[in-house]
Amino acid sequence: MKSRRFISVLVLVTIFAAPVAVRAQDLTVAREQLISERCVSLKLLLDELQRRDLVSRTNLGREYENSARLFSAFTQRVKNNNLSPQPFEQLASQFTNATAQFRSAYVQYDDTMIELQKIDCKSKPADFDTQLTRTREFRDATEGASTHAAALTGQFRTQMVQLQAELPPQKGNN
Repeated sequence: MKSRRFISVLVLVTIFAAPVAVRAQDLTVAREQLISERCVSLKLLLDELQRRDLVSRTNLGREYENSARLFSAFTQRVKNNNLSPQPFEQLASQFTNATAQFRSAYVQYDDTMIELQKIDCKSKPADFDTQLTRTREFRDATEGASTHAAALTGQFRTQMVQLQAELPPQKGNN
């Protein structure tokens, strides 16, 4: 009885899954054909994207280095004033880790982008599509690391505002 039910379910799954598999295969073939047909324009777009990403990454890297210096200087100033630097030290450390993750993710992204551009998408559209998917994953990781660093910057600022609110008013500044 159970085996009949199992066989029935298996047959139904096969019947309904087969068209989905065929449709997915048709979409894959159509996608590969489109990649092959538009290979030249894809290569030009990727080249432009890589150049823009390089400028963006360079500028962001400089911004991260500058922010890390400012975080460190502020944390030292908090210490010098005999205030608790712990939340600032922790956020600065997390920020340093986030920027290292960003750099690592970007290097991986750039490496996969270089590999992607080496593939002849006209004659090997499936390989190109596979590498394109990998490249997108690393680009997303780069964006995620950047978003995390930005969130930490916001948290650092919030801690600064909170510290300022806790400080006694200065003489002469009513």
